[in-house]
Amino acid sequence: MLLESGEFWKLMKRYDDEGFLLSGSTPGEERWNDSNDHENDGNLLPGHSYSVIQVREVQSHKLLNIRNPWGNFEWTGRWSDNSPEWTEQIKEDV
Repeated sequence: MLLESGEFWKLMKRYDDEGFLLSGSTPGEERWNDSNDHENDGNLLPGHSYSVIQVREVQSHKLLNIRNPWGNFEWTGRWSDNSPEWTEQIKEDV
């Protein structure tokens, strides 16, 4: 119910604005093996925790800047560093 109403986003935004430490995690089983290979289909990894770096709303887009402290790869999906979603106007507004 918090997600549908937008209250969860408001809480995250408020906590970020007030300087709280934020984190999140994904359900499922961690799939790392001894060689640090992973099954990555462009999504967040199952069974991982992520640090929330920033909570931003830009031009009606709700954006989380997150970091996987154990990750050995870079996100290349939507809203990654070089994705087309980052228009010049959005870059200026961030």
